[in-house]
Amino acid sequence: MLIAYYDGSCPFCSQSMYALRRRAPDALQLVDAADPAFDAAQSGHTRAELMHSLHVQDAAGTEYVGVAAVCAVFKAARLGWLVWPLRLRALQPLWFRAYALLARQRYRLSQAAGLDCPNGTCTLDPWRWGSE
Repeated sequence: MLIAYYDGSCPFCSQSMYALRRRAPDALQLVDAADPAFDAAQSGHTRAELMHSLHVQDAAGTEYVGVAAVCAVFKAARLGWLVWPLRLRALQPLWFRAYALLARQRYRLSQAAGLDCPNGTCTLDPWRWGSE
């Protein structure tokens, strides 16, 4: 099982993670790094690190961050074929820059896509995304 530490205050991030987990509920555990009750020390990272980019840890303790974490989560959701371009070494510098830009602009992108959450708090419709 993968543990994914994601920014739950980001509508795009939350909805993406819940949709992926719904595809493979036994393969993906979601941890909201933005939750005030979350103790970042248990992950071995600071909250700032976890909020900066997606972090994933597999059952063996191997950690993936950023683009590698996206690949790991998609693979766990049986969608690894969708991210094969991210694994092409010649294009990796491009993907790293694109991921960094997306991560920095995730709130603006969420709002532009109509995913803005009221009062800055993202709540997901359990009928649409499945229950916790």
